[in-house]
Amino acid sequence: MSKDKFIGYRVMFNVGPRFMVHVYMKEEYYDQWRYTRDQRITDVVIEEVEVELDYFLG
Repeated sequence: MSKDKFIGYRVMFNVGPRFMVHVYMKEEYYDQWRYTRDQRITDVVIEEVEVELDYFLG
C-alpha cells in the first residue's frame, strides 16, 4: 500500500445533458485552467482532495 498522496482539486462539470466529468488537478494547473477553459463550461464544482495514488492505479 502506497503512502504517496495526490493533493489538489477534484473539478467536476457537465458535458452536455448526460455526462459529468471529474478531473483531478494540482493547484497550478487549476489556476491556468480556470482562465483558459472553454467558456461553455459552466456550473463548475471544485473540491479540495487528498487521495492516495493507489486510487488512480487500482
